[in-house]
Amino acid sequence: MNFQTYRAAVARSFSALDVLRIEHLPVRPLAPGSIRVAVRVGGVNPVDAAIRSSSFGGSTPFVLGTEFAGVVTKGVSVGDHVVGFGTPASDADLVDTSPDRVVTKPDDLAWDLAGASARSGSPHRTLQPRPPTTTTASSTTNASDP
Repeated sequence: MNFQTYRAAVARSFSALDVLRIEHLPVRPLAPGSIRVAVRVGGVNPVDAAIRSSSFGGSTPFVLGTEFAGVVTKGVSVGDHVVGFGTPASDADLVDTSPDRVVTKPDDLAWDLAGASARSGSPHRTLQPRPPTTTTASSTTNASDP
C-alpha cells in the first residue's frame, strides 16, 4: 500500500466468490467529519453474500464488506484501535467512515475477534462492559439480575 492507492476486494459483476479480485484503488480525499481507518480485519457475514448476489440491487463494481477492526489514521482520535460497523466497502486496506460507526476496541480483544464482533451493527451491544457474573453449583446468573 502506498499513499496514492490501497487494496480492496472488488466485485465487477454479481456472482459467486470467483468474481472477487484484489485491486488497487485510488485514495480519495477524506470527507469533512469522517475518519479514515487502516483495516486490520474485515468481517464477513450473510449480508455480504446477499450483496454479491444482487439481492439488494445496486451496481457494479463495488467493494465488499460492512464491518471491520483497525486503527484510525486520519480525523479525530488518530491511533485509536476501533471496531466499525455499517460501513460499506470495508473489505479493504483503508475505509472512510463516520465516527459514530466505530467503537473503541478493548485492548484484551484479539484483532480477528474484533472484526467478527461488528457483525450486524452489534458492537455497541457486544463490546459494552457488562456486570460481573456470579456462579453457583446450579446456575450462572448476572449480578444485576433480581
